[in-house]
Amino acid sequence: MPLLELHTNVNRPENVAAIVEGLSALLAEATGKPLQYIMVRTSFDEAMAMGGTTAPAAFLRLSSIGKIGHNENKGYSAKICKFLTEHLGIEADRVYINFVDVSRANWGYNGGTFA
Repeated sequence: MPLLELHTNVNRPENVAAIVEGLSALLAEATGKPLQYIMVRTSFDEAMAMGGTTAPAAFLRLSSIGKIGHNENKGYSAKICKFLTEHLGIEADRVYINFVDVSRANWGYNGGTFA
């Protein structure tokens, strides 16, 4: 049920599967949600500027049923930014993250919803 969407102007790395799997594991641990429900979606090589420059940058959206809130979001932000710096060379001050708390009735899965 958590979905992490990564949009970046960084070139698609050869180890993209490792990036997706690493973010999935990070998110499962950080949210305490089962890995089987975690989805990570990536988009590389996007036209993107931040602060008037096209230096490496990223926009992420983390959508989840619950586990979104002031204290949780600070932790997610720190862990995600550290991961992006280590694996994609994107500095933390070049990352925006949008956190979205979705109601169970508004999240479809397996022919139904989580409500």
